[in-house]
Amino acid sequence: MFRQIRTLLSEDGLPTEGSTVEMDEMYHGGKRRHQGGQGRPSYGSHKIAVVGMAERSTPTRAGRVVARVAPDATKKTLHGLAKEYILPSSTVFYR
Repeated sequence: MFRQIRTLLSEDGLPTEGSTVEMDEMYHGGKRRHQGGQGRPSYGSHKIAVVGMAERSTPTRAGRVVARVAPDATKKTLHGLAKEYILPSSTVFYR
């Protein structure tokens, strides 16, 4: 199963063709530091943003996954990745 996932992730330029796509970002690396113990954690420059886009599976076809390292998680960067990997007719759910 891991081999199949790695094979699907390694296919470059593969647009997600599903009618419904979920998109989310995460930060990887370093220790998680909180600001005064409340609110959102502070993500320093040592953290790397990773953006994932997954199309929802259908009964006839398994959904594809695209994961990319991003320089940051700003609106401009996320929109650029969405335009590159998601078809315009898709519905995008951003978490």
